[in-house]
Amino acid sequence: TFKTYTTAKDLNLQPGYLLFYGYILPYKGIGLLYQAYLKNLNKGENIPIVIAGKGNDRYLPLFMKAPNVKVINTYLSNQDIATLIANCKAVVCPYLSASQSGIPQTVNQFGKKVIATNVGAFPEFIYNGENGYVVDVDSADLAYAMEHVESSDFSLSSFLKHHSDLSWDEIAIKYIKLFQNKI
Repeated sequence: TFKTYTTAKDLNLQPGYLLFYGYILPYKGIGLLYQAYLKNLNKGENIPIVIAGKGNDRYLPLFMKAPNVKVINTYLSNQDIATLIANCKAVVCPYLSASQSGIPQTVNQFGKKVIATNVGAFPEFIYNGENGYVVDVDSADLAYAMEHVESSDFSLSSFLKHHSDLSWDEIAIKYIKLFQNKI
């Protein structure tokens, strides 16, 4: 769906940033992201970060004052999300807890990588070094992945050849078979 937006919305951002997007809630680990950001900043790495989405967290005011960080604290339209992902270097999901998320599947459609913590279903959809990185819920691990993620896009078609079970077509086929076996 997000790939249907062919016209980018002008969000006044330079491409190549790390992106956190979605509802901003404490369990999504903005504090962990802030700690990782500070670790990189203290090492002389001033990695651009965009935090986009509606919500509130006690770390947002700190990010708003931080150099090379842009906070867009508002509801995001699908066109906003498509534009943000298309122009980012990678998406960061520093969650402290989770069950599942559609972020890896959405971001992969744009050929971008995801850096996520080892919670919920992230390890089921992210293959280290291929379509992203799964790290421990640790600011040093997150900082390292943020610093070392490549800015080049990966090939979704090549990735799905090796992991066809993650394609939407294969997921739909499995769902239909599961549903047919229940009847």
